[in-house]
Amino acid sequence: MPDALLTVSIHDDYTIKTVDVNTGAIKNIRHVGGKIIQGPVITDDRVTVTVQEPSGKIGKIYTISNLFLKKTFVVTA
Repeated sequence: MPDALLTVSIHDDYTIKTVDVNTGAIKNIRHVGGKIIQGPVITDDRVTVTVQEPSGKIGKIYTISNLFLKKTFVVTA
């Protein structure tokens, strides 16, 4: 069976989800730790969202396949 073709969308203000584009099935849901204010933006096998946390704006990069957090960075602009 070939790998699923996945996309990422906003589930609600605080979570993202991966969706199989062929079946419409939700594969994963991930709470991002703050309110999503930008994204998701997909690049290769990664997805980036910007969230508003009490400490400020934080960018978070996740893998698309399992929504594991790979990197965070402070957004200054």
